[in-house]
Amino acid sequence: MLEKEFIFFKEHKAELQKKYLGKTIVIKNKKVVGVYPSEADALQEASKKFALGTFLIQKITAKEKDYIQRFHSRVCLRWVMKNKTIHHAFRTEFRGRIVSEIVTPAHVETPSAIAHAGTAKQIKVNAIWDTGATDSVITKSIVKQLALVPTGRTIVRGVNSEMEVFTYFVNIGLPNRVMIENVKVTECELNSPGIDILIGMSIIQLGDLAIANGKGHTIFSFAMPSFANPVDLLDKANAINPKPKKK
Repeated sequence: MLEKEFIFFKEHKAELQKKYLGKTIVIKNKKVVGVYPSEADALQEASKKFALGTFLIQKITAKEKDYIQRFHSRVCLRWVMKNKTIHHAFRTEFRGRIVSEIVTPAHVETPSAIAHAGTAKQIKVNAIWDTGATDSVITKSIVKQLALVPTGRTIVRGVNSEMEVFTYFVNIGLPNRVMIENVKVTECELNSPGIDILIGMSIIQLGDLAIANGKGHTIFSFAMPSFANPVDLLDKANAINPKPKKK
């Protein structure tokens, strides 16, 4: 599925960059059948014209990460009210223990961009956070439960391997009603039992993340969009540390 469309993209990448740089294109039967300002727009409009699984959505940039993702172990809503940015955030506390992995509750649902198709579904999952992954991942189990249809393909590179896999669009919900809509994710199997989503840098870079391990337990927090005055641990340390005496 979508093999010939992905091959077309790779073979004509330089040509497509010159013509559509900064845009998102829809490829079907080795032809560009649509050009859109964003991946969400492409999904919404293309799904009205063609059956899901018969077209490939590809964002065109000048970088290799267009179609290659790296895993070393993929639009948020900018909430504005009365000219003020509203930050959405959550905190997870692991009482009585220091953890080596950050796992939080989450839910996955069919993307808002195709809600008109009447196929909206939602499932609750556990999500692991990984700054070593360029994009975000869902497992084949999630794909089956939500009856997702691929909208693209990508090349995934691990430490010692490389493989070509499907990509999809989903909505990802985090604690405290933090929602990321129409986010592009990759289908891969995860080595952590009970984990069906990996939150990678495609989501982490949309906001600010903090991990603290004081008083014998881990506290993890995430907010988006990013704050104008981020926490700087160096400034905090300098503020409380004794000042060296002048000679």
